[in-house]
Amino acid sequence: MSERIRILFVDDEERILRSLALQFRRDYEVLTESDPQRALQRLQHESVHVLVSDQRMPGMSGAELLAAAQQIAPQTLRMLLTGDSDLEAAVASLNKGGIFRYLTKPWDAQEMAFTLRQAGELALRQAPAAAASSCRRRRPCSCCCLMTTRRPWRWLPSFV
Repeated sequence: MSERIRILFVDDEERILRSLALQFRRDYEVLTESDPQRALQRLQHESVHVLVSDQRMPGMSGAELLAAAQQIAPQTLRMLLTGDSDLEAAVASLNKGGIFRYLTKPWDAQEMAFTLRQAGELALRQAPAAAASSCRRRRPCSCCCLMTTRRPWRWLPSFV
Protein backbone atom coordinates (compact mmCIF):
# COMPACT_ATOMS: atom_id res chain seq x y z
CA MET A 1 0.00 0.00 0.00
CA SER A 2 1.52 3.28 -1.03
CA GLU A 3 -0.80 5.61 0.89
CA ARG A 4 -0.54 5.31 4.65
CA ILE A 5 -3.84 4.18 6.18
CA ARG A 6 -5.27 6.58 8.79
CA ILE A 7 -7.08 4.90 11.66
CA LEU A 8 -8.99 6.84 14.32
CA PHE A 9 -9.51 4.96 17.60
CA VAL A 10 -12.18 6.34 19.95
CA ASP A 11 -12.37 5.11 23.54
CA ASP A 12 -12.96 6.91 26.83
CA GLU A 13 -10.19 4.87 28.47
CA GLU A 14 -6.80 6.51 27.80
CA ARG A 15 -4.89 3.31 28.56
CA ILE A 16 -6.80 1.47 25.84
CA LEU A 17 -5.99 4.25 23.36
CA ARG A 18 -2.30 4.15 24.31
CA SER A 19 -2.24 0.39 23.89
CA LEU A 20 -3.88 0.53 20.46
CA ALA A 21 -1.58 3.36 19.32
CA LEU A 22 1.52 1.44 20.42
CA GLN A 23 0.33 -1.74 18.77
CA PHE A 24 -0.48 -0.22 15.36
CA ARG A 25 1.67 2.89 14.93
CA ARG A 26 4.28 1.11 12.80
CA ASP A 27 1.79 0.02 10.17
CA TYR A 28 -0.72 2.88 10.21
CA GLU A 29 -1.10 6.55 10.93
CA VAL A 30 -2.88 6.25 14.26
CA LEU A 31 -5.16 8.98 15.60
CA THR A 32 -6.87 8.76 18.99
CA GLU A 33 -9.76 10.54 20.69
CA SER A 34 -11.23 9.96 24.13
CA ASP A 35 -14.31 12.11 23.41
CA PRO A 36 -16.84 10.96 20.77
CA GLN A 37 -17.90 14.56 20.01
CA ARG A 38 -14.30 15.54 19.26
CA ALA A 39 -13.99 12.45 17.06
CA LEU A 40 -16.99 13.60 15.00
CA GLN A 41 -15.51 17.10 14.69
CA ARG A 42 -12.26 15.56 13.55
CA LEU A 43 -14.06 13.52 10.89
CA GLN A 44 -15.53 16.73 9.48
CA HIS A 45 -12.06 18.18 8.90
CA GLU A 46 -9.74 15.22 8.41
CA SER A 47 -9.71 12.24 6.11
CA VAL A 48 -9.82 8.94 8.01
CA HIS A 49 -9.85 5.51 6.38
CA VAL A 50 -10.97 3.45 9.38
CA LEU A 51 -12.83 4.46 12.55
CA VAL A 52 -12.71 2.07 15.51
CA SER A 53 -14.99 2.95 18.44
CA ASP A 54 -15.64 1.53 21.86
CA GLN A 55 -19.32 0.84 22.55
CA ARG A 56 -19.69 2.14 26.12
CA MET A 57 -18.60 5.75 26.51
CA PRO A 58 -20.09 8.61 28.53
CA GLY A 59 -22.39 10.87 26.55
CA MET A 60 -22.57 8.77 23.38
CA SER A 61 -22.49 5.06 22.66
CA GLY A 62 -20.28 3.56 20.00
CA ALA A 63 -23.36 2.69 17.95
CA GLU A 64 -24.48 6.34 18.05
CA LEU A 65 -20.98 7.55 17.16
CA LEU A 66 -20.72 5.18 14.21
CA ALA A 67 -24.16 6.19 12.93
CA ALA A 68 -23.22 9.88 13.11
CA ALA A 69 -19.85 9.14 11.49
CA GLN A 70 -21.64 7.42 8.61
CA GLN A 71 -23.46 10.69 7.87
CA ILE A 72 -20.30 12.83 8.13
CA ALA A 73 -17.81 10.52 6.40
CA PRO A 74 -19.61 7.69 4.59
CA GLN A 75 -16.38 6.55 2.93
CA THR A 76 -14.79 5.79 6.32
CA LEU A 77 -15.03 2.14 7.32
CA ARG A 78 -16.45 1.77 10.83
CA MET A 79 -15.66 -0.88 13.44
CA LEU A 80 -17.04 -1.45 16.93
CA LEU A 81 -14.74 -2.55 19.74
CA THR A 82 -16.40 -3.46 23.00
CA GLY A 83 -15.98 -5.37 26.21
CA ASP A 84 -19.68 -6.07 26.21
CA SER A 85 -20.99 -9.34 24.94
CA ASP A 86 -24.15 -7.36 24.26
CA LEU A 87 -25.63 -8.68 21.03
CA GLU A 88 -28.14 -5.83 21.03
CA ALA A 89 -25.31 -3.26 20.77
CA ALA A 90 -23.75 -5.12 17.86
CA VAL A 91 -27.07 -5.32 16.02
CA ALA A 92 -27.73 -1.61 16.62
CA SER A 93 -24.30 -0.75 15.26
CA LEU A 94 -24.81 -2.93 12.22
CA ASN A 95 -28.20 -1.41 11.50
CA LYS A 96 -27.55 2.23 12.39
CA GLY A 97 -23.83 2.66 11.89
CA GLY A 98 -23.20 0.35 8.95
CA ILE A 99 -20.18 -1.17 10.67
CA PHE A 100 -17.55 -3.21 8.87
CA ARG A 101 -16.71 -5.48 11.82
CA TYR A 102 -17.50 -6.05 15.51
CA LEU A 103 -14.56 -6.96 17.77
CA THR A 104 -14.51 -7.69 21.49
CA LYS A 105 -12.24 -6.63 24.34
CA PRO A 106 -9.82 -7.94 25.20
CA TRP A 107 -8.92 -8.13 21.54
CA ASP A 108 -6.77 -10.78 19.95
CA ALA A 109 -3.76 -8.90 18.51
CA GLN A 110 -3.57 -11.03 15.35
CA GLU A 111 -7.31 -10.85 14.70
CA MET A 112 -7.30 -7.09 15.19
CA ALA A 113 -4.27 -6.66 12.90
CA PHE A 114 -5.86 -8.84 10.22
CA THR A 115 -9.18 -6.98 10.45
CA LEU A 116 -7.51 -3.55 10.29
CA ARG A 117 -5.46 -4.66 7.28
CA GLN A 118 -8.65 -5.81 5.52
CA ALA A 119 -10.43 -2.56 6.35
CA GLY A 120 -7.47 -0.44 5.23
CA GLU A 121 -7.13 -2.23 1.92
CA LEU A 122 -10.86 -1.93 1.27
CA ALA A 123 -10.84 1.76 2.21
CA LEU A 124 -7.99 2.45 -0.23
CA ARG A 125 -9.80 0.63 -3.03
CA GLN A 126 -12.99 2.60 -2.36
CA ALA A 127 -11.27 6.00 -2.07
CA PRO A 128 -10.98 6.78 -5.83
CA ALA A 129 -14.63 5.88 -6.43
CA ALA A 130 -15.76 7.97 -3.46
CA ALA A 131 -13.72 10.96 -4.66
CA ALA A 132 -15.12 10.66 -8.17
CA SER A 133 -18.72 10.32 -7.04
CA SER A 134 -18.37 13.37 -4.80
CA CYS A 135 -17.10 15.56 -7.63
CA ARG A 136 -19.76 18.11 -8.59
CA ARG A 137 -18.01 19.68 -11.56
CA ARG A 138 -19.91 19.97 -14.82
CA ARG A 139 -17.01 18.47 -16.75
CA PRO A 140 -14.70 15.69 -15.69
CA CYS A 141 -11.65 16.90 -13.84
CA SER A 142 -8.30 15.17 -13.97
CA CYS A 143 -7.90 15.35 -10.20
CA CYS A 144 -10.62 12.86 -9.28
CA CYS A 145 -12.69 11.77 -12.25
CA LEU A 146 -10.38 9.39 -14.06
CA MET A 147 -10.61 5.69 -13.66
CA THR A 148 -8.51 2.91 -15.02
CA THR A 149 -9.80 0.02 -17.10
CA ARG A 150 -8.13 -2.44 -19.43
CA ARG A 151 -8.11 0.32 -21.98
CA PRO A 152 -6.17 3.53 -21.44
CA TRP A 153 -7.65 6.14 -19.09
CA ARG A 154 -11.26 7.06 -19.74
CA TRP A 155 -13.77 9.38 -18.14
CA LEU A 156 -16.28 8.05 -15.68
CA PRO A 157 -19.57 7.17 -17.43
CA SER A 158 -21.56 9.67 -15.38
CA PHE A 159 -19.78 12.51 -17.12
CA VAL A 160 -20.09 11.29 -20.72
